[in-house]
Amino acid sequence: MKILLISPPLHSLYFATRVIIPPLGLLYVAGRLDADGHDVEVRDMSFHEGPETYDRFDLVGITCTTSQYPEALQYAQKAHDAGCRTMIGGTHVTFTTQTTLRLNYVDFVIRGEGEQAVSILARNLEEEGSRFDPRKVPSLSWYDADAKAVVDNPQIADIKTVDDLPRPARHLLNMEPYKITRLMGQPVTTMITSRGCPYDCTFCSVPTLYQKRKWRSREAVLAVNELEDLCQEYGFTGALLVDDLLTTDHKRIHELCAEIIERGLKVHWWCQSRADILVKHPDLVEHMAQAGCSNVFLGLESGNEHVLVHWNKKMSLSTGYEAVELLRSHGIRALTSFIIGAEGETEADIERTIQYAKDLNAHQAQFSILTPYPGTADWDRNKDRIFDNNWGNFTGAKVVFHRDSVPGEVIEAKLRKAYLTFYNPLRRWDRLLKGIPGLSLSGLWSVWRTLKKREESMALLDPVSAMIPLAASDREAFFRNRSQKPSAQIEAAD
Repeated sequence: MKILLISPPLHSLYFATRVIIPPLGLLYVAGRLDADGHDVEVRDMSFHEGPETYDRFDLVGITCTTSQYPEALQYAQKAHDAGCRTMIGGTHVTFTTQTTLRLNYVDFVIRGEGEQAVSILARNLEEEGSRFDPRKVPSLSWYDADAKAVVDNPQIADIKTVDDLPRPARHLLNMEPYKITRLMGQPVTTMITSRGCPYDCTFCSVPTLYQKRKWRSREAVLAVNELEDLCQEYGFTGALLVDDLLTTDHKRIHELCAEIIERGLKVHWWCQSRADILVKHPDLVEHMAQAGCSNVFLGLESGNEHVLVHWNKKMSLSTGYEAVELLRSHGIRALTSFIIGAEGETEADIERTIQYAKDLNAHQAQFSILTPYPGTADWDRNKDRIFDNNWGNFTGAKVVFHRDSVPGEVIEAKLRKAYLTFYNPLRRWDRLLKGIPGLSLSGLWSVWRTLKKREESMALLDPVSAMIPLAASDREAFFRNRSQKPSAQIEAAD
């Protein structure tokens, strides 16, 4: 079969700071289909410059996050109009099949991990032709016109290990544009050594995206083989290890580091970790530094203990301090991440988070606004507060639901303040002058423009209101309708 796979463009803060990465999940799907013998083309619409044609493809697949969903639907509609079968996958549609599949130009939704289900779908479409029976494809959702109902087929078991899959089909993309993403001044790209996360933070969909196999690792030798190939075949000097939580098993990371060192690979790499794991295993941080780890992303989230409890973060503020200092002592840069605007936070709570970030004084800080995404616990407990009808605004840079005590415009102003105060040139001037990615003056200007921008509705092909009744856009009217006054704050833990 001739199959086209599309990744809609990103308009995130990462893109604004020139951290631009290939659609790795889509490339894994492409790798599976390519190994199956299909004729596969991949388009990352952030860079695609050729004609946007669809008429020669049998099947068009599109991946999307929540903020990419409006554009994903536009591509699906164009492909459908050209006579192609269409499928959509990704975190958003995994949890929105009941609305997505009522659009007559979306034929299939692939839920959860996509490689196995897409492989079965493509094989059955090719072999069965007009006799194709969608009920035979696990993890597939589809619209039964006779029953006038969306059908969610039983889920296929998640893969036991990512090593069971072919490598991502990077050969189907021009990888040169992604070399704009730099680590220690050198081009890097993405890879993974594991999938999933064993924790259950309420703002994250990873716990519900995967099934019982929440976290699965790869063999250290095979992971380092891929890392070495990225350097030798594609000209990268390291990798962003975008595992949901790389350091889940500290013993395995020791194996990974030992393998890198034994081969004498001179690479730089970035990863995500929990602060408490690093603090419990300081020897791991030393080993990571020896193996080329130069940057670690820490989701510290809040400067308020009671908010961390509310989000089921299971970590203390003091652990954040210890982790940043531990990384600093080994020459590893920390990128700390914070979320503001929990439903019951006060202005004082938000200010404490901003001050916490400044006190930590990590190499970089990322701030975002709590956004309830489908599939998360925060969606379930805040969906009756949502007033924004455009999925394109669900980026973490805009307020889309009402809070108890802080108006939306105040929260957005606090987000801008967080960036302005943390990256104040008077306290960060030496780093700004070095033009470090994410810290350059041009990068910060791009961040500022992104924070000020609100996406316009894109024809509202499938608006938020298709899933839930929207709250009143006026905050005071919302609380009048609820017949209650806003509460003061999230109740502090005892």
